Amino acid sequence: MIHIYFFDRVLRIAKPGEFPELTSKTIVFDGRSGLKDFVLGFEASSEFETALIENPDPEKILDDIKESFRSVEAAGGLVKKPDGTFLVIERLGVWDLPKGKIDKPENPLEAAIREIEEECGVSDIRMRRGLQPMYHTYWLKEKFILKKTYWFEFEYEGDETPKPQQEENITQAGFVDKSRIPEILGRTYPSIRDVLVEVFPEYKMG
Repeated sequence: MIHIYFFDRVLRIAKPGEFPELTSKTIVFDGRSGLKDFVLGFEASSEFETALIENPDPEKILDDIKESFRSVEAAGGLVKKPDGTFLVIERLGVWDLPKGKIDKPENPLEAAIREIEEECGVSDIRMRRGLQPMYHTYWLKEKFILKKTYWFEFEYEGDETPKPQQEENITQAGFVDKSRIPEILGRTYPSIRDVLVEVFPEYKMG
């Protein structure tokens, strides 16, 4: 299943029957309007909390959406220490994970490592595994943007003190115990919640 976030609302692209939890706050794509019009209509209206597109090939639907809008790519990571603590930042009053736009000729992993070092001052990290990519949308200069963020889980055994990159509006950066995850989940973005519960599934909500 693919999730595309519209701030705190989500469009899900799933195979038929993969997502049975339909509610009155879910709008389902029925094919009567074009795919682009359906996406823009969901974005423009706050009537529905979720939207669902069912198709045997979710990746094909995602590719069709990408062709209709401008796409950009970013990368970031969740960094864990052997003691179980993990790196988190506070940006604009919201808990977040270090991430940023991929610069040519970087690949996603290189970009994630660079962003973590730039935003937090933490280096010599080792990639443990790739995580599920996330998608979210926003408007920029009257253009609708679909942003894909590649996520990685990293391991870190150093002793550097994280330093927040203030020019990126980061006010805090540090390693925290996972017992603080419920607090962080309550004050972060939905896509960051998904990253956290993928790494720490015992904190999945609901």
